[in-house]
Amino acid sequence: MDITRGFGRMAKKTDQRTFQAKVKQFVEALKEDIASGVYRPGDFLPSEETLSRQFDLSNRSIRHGLDQLVQEGLIVKQPRVGNRVASNTIVKVAYRDSLIRDVEFERLLALFHTRYPTIRIQLVRTGVFPSFADGMTPYLDYGQADIVLMNHFDFRDMLESGRLDRLEPVQPIEGGYDKLNGAFQADGVQYALPFLYSPVVLCYNPEHFREVGVNEPVSGWTWDDLRFAAGKLSGGGRRIGFFYHLLSINRWLVFLLQNGIQFTQKNDGGYEVDLPLLMDSFRFSRDLLFKSNGIPVFASETEEEVMQIFREGRASMLLATYFSLNDLIKDNIAFEIAPLPQGKSDQTLLLTTGWAINRASNEKEAALQFVHFLSSPEAQDFVRHTSLSLPALKVPFDSARDECVNRRPSRFDLHHEIASTYRLHSELMFPLNRLYALRNALKLYWFGLKDETIILEEVKALLAPDWKADNESRFD
Repeated sequence: MDITRGFGRMAKKTDQRTFQAKVKQFVEALKEDIASGVYRPGDFLPSEETLSRQFDLSNRSIRHGLDQLVQEGLIVKQPRVGNRVASNTIVKVAYRDSLIRDVEFERLLALFHTRYPTIRIQLVRTGVFPSFADGMTPYLDYGQADIVLMNHFDFRDMLESGRLDRLEPVQPIEGGYDKLNGAFQADGVQYALPFLYSPVVLCYNPEHFREVGVNEPVSGWTWDDLRFAAGKLSGGGRRIGFFYHLLSINRWLVFLLQNGIQFTQKNDGGYEVDLPLLMDSFRFSRDLLFKSNGIPVFASETEEEVMQIFREGRASMLLATYFSLNDLIKDNIAFEIAPLPQGKSDQTLLLTTGWAINRASNEKEAALQFVHFLSSPEAQDFVRHTSLSLPALKVPFDSARDECVNRRPSRFDLHHEIASTYRLHSELMFPLNRLYALRNALKLYWFGLKDETIILEEVKALLAPDWKADNESRFD
C-alpha cells in the first residue's frame, strides 16, 4: 500500500486553501485601496503583470480576483485597455425618521461603504403620508427613490391600490422567518425584503411595582390583572398606571385580534362581521385606558408623547414595541417587558419593516446590492448587537459584543416564546382603507362625544358594498 498517496491529497488540499487565501487577500487589498482613495473612480489599476509580481500570484489568479471585483461592481474591464475603477453610483433611499431610532443606520451605511466603496447612498426623508401609496408613487415614478423603506401596512396599501407594479420582484430572504417574508408577498411574489420586526408587548417600570407591593406581569396575565395593578400603581393620582396611544392602528387592533374579530367579504363586495363582538372590542379598548387607572387620563397625540411620559416616570405600564424600546436605553429609567395580557386569546400584532426596490430605477443593480447587504448576516448581526430592534434574519447572539449590555430587559428573548401568537393586521381580512376609516370614525366615540348607536350605524356603512373611501387622515 502506497501511503504517500494520502499525503499527496493532503498536500493538494493545503495548496488549494493557500491559493484561495492569497486570492482573497489580493481582492481585499484592492477593495481597501479603492475605499481609501488610493485608486479613485475612473483610475486604472496596475497591469495584471504588475499585480502578479506584487501579490506573488499567477496572471490567471489575478484575473480570477479581478473578476470578483467586476461582479461586485467595483471595477470595469475595458478590453485591450485595462481595469478601471467604476464611477460612483448614487442610490437614493426613501426613509422615515423612525429608522434612525430603530437602528444605528449611519454606522450601517459606513459598514456598507467599506464593502461597496463605489456606491453612494443618498437618504431621502419622506415623513408620513396620509396614504403611503399616494405619497410614495411620485417618488417612484419620477426617479426620486431607488429604494423604499416600508412596513406591512404600507405594502398592503400598495397592493390594495394596484401599485405593486412599481416594485421590483426579489427573491425571499434565506434563513429568515416565513411569516416576515409573507408580509411582503402577493400571489407568491416577494416585493420587499424584511429588515426588522416586533410584536406589540407590555412594557413596565418594575420599580413602581415594588413600590406598591404588586406582583410584576407574567405570562398568562389577564386584562383584569392589568386593571387591578393599574389602579394600585396610579397611587391616587401620582402617576398613570396604564397608558397607550389609543389612536395608533398599531395598538388598538390588538383588542380586535384577541377578541377573535374576523371580517368576511360577501359576494356583493361588502363585508360582514360579528357586530356585538366588534362593539365589545371598541368599548373594551376605550374603558381599558380611561377607566383602569382610577384617575382621569387624557388621550395622547403621538406615540412619542406616550414614551416621554413613561421616561419621566409618570406612567407605569404601556403598550410598546421592541422598536420603541430603543428610546428607553438612552435614559436612566428602569423598564421590563412582558407578553400582552390575555383576552379571549393571547394574540398580538406583528409589525415589520422591509426594503423594496423601484422597478423603474436606473440603478437597479446597485440598489439590489444595498438591499441584499441590509438582509445579510453581517448587517443583521450588527442590528442584533447594537440595538433592541429584532433583525429579520435568524442570527446568533454573542453577549460579549452586546453594545446594549445592562440595558436589555431580562425578558428580552420573550419574542421567541410568543412567536406563535403573532398576527398581521391583514389577517383581519379587512381592507386597509376601510380600517383607517373605521379608526377615524371611532375617535369621537373613544373621547365620549359619540354614543354606541351612532358608531354602530357608521360601522354598518363601512361594511356596505357601496362604501367609498375619502381622504381622511391616516396619521398615527
